[in-house]
Amino acid sequence: MSPLLKRSVVAGRGIAFLSRLGFTTEIAAGEAAWRPLADPAINELRTGIIAARGRQLPFVERTFLDRLVRRLKDLEALP
Repeated sequence: MSPLLKRSVVAGRGIAFLSRLGFTTEIAAGEAAWRPLADPAINELRTGIIAARGRQLPFVERTFLDRLVRRLKDLEALP
């Protein structure tokens, strides 16, 4: 995301159609507000890892994936 775009939104000089992930600090501080769109399909965040069929993920990738899932769940709990 462009830092200029982010500053413009927080300064009240525009709106943006972006994921709230880029604004978690500003939302928590009350500097920006998250307003989900009415379409539930648009508001779902999907993340994935692609690996070769039948391949076990190496330890580092499994650890990263586990941490990513935990952090995304934490973010879902934000107001």
